[in-house]
Amino acid sequence: MMTYHKEKGDACMAAEHVNTVELVGVLHFVKGKQYDENRGGRYYRFSLRQDSVDVRGNSRCDYIVVRAFDQELKDWIQQQQEGTLIRLTGEIRSSVGSGAMYVLATTLEQAQ
Repeated sequence: MMTYHKEKGDACMAAEHVNTVELVGVLHFVKGKQYDENRGGRYYRFSLRQDSVDVRGNSRCDYIVVRAFDQELKDWIQQQQEGTLIRLTGEIRSSVGSGAMYVLATTLEQAQ
């Protein structure tokens, strides 16, 4: 059910809103600029690689971009090795400037 938020006047500010993801993938450190900053603060950018099969049965490799703003999460991810199996929870977001989709990490841990 979508509830209109009267104060903001924006349907995006719904009272009932679910935007939680849980992902498991292989840690991949992106090339180039890993730290950046936006109005939310300074963040660390990395990705999770997920190997899967597409609708035609072909192997494919997806790199899901993740941003970590929390200092503990930034410190933890930088202590991990490339290729470590990671489990994360977070929210799907889009960049205000480019509209590019990413996952905003809220928890990170090694997956078993």
